Amino acid sequence: MTQAIYKVGMAYLWGEGVAKDIPAGARWLRMAATEGHGLSQAYLGMMFVYGHGVEENTERAMYWLRQSAAQDNTLGLRELGFLLDAGKDVPRNREEAMHLLAKAASLGDDKAQKWIDTNCPDKPDWLKALRQSPEDDAQK
Repeated sequence: MTQAIYKVGMAYLWGEGVAKDIPAGARWLRMAATEGHGLSQAYLGMMFVYGHGVEENTERAMYWLRQSAAQDNTLGLRELGFLLDAGKDVPRNREEAMHLLAKAASLGDDKAQKWIDTNCPDKPDWLKALRQSPEDDAQK
């Protein structure tokens, strides 16, 4: 059921099959997010970061992004990492940002991987281990 609610919210955000109505999309996403839908939580968090269809509110953004990241949702992990790295209305925390983005990258998020490659040229051992594939281990 939450997947259907999420899809209605996204339809309103993008104007697919319905008139584009970003505040309505936010309301639908909030319903799905409240039910624990990780992707809805991530999108809702991002909407609060930028004030897109909702009033900008970093505290709410952090809440929803953390909910999403706790479920290992790659979008939630990545966007929370970006927010913490930028320090936009939150204390900048590069170490936590690196951990979140590394997790997102290890789960296949290309944007997180690019951030890691750009911002962490001297990767700590824990980060190098995340990038190893089972084939790498077999060759050792």
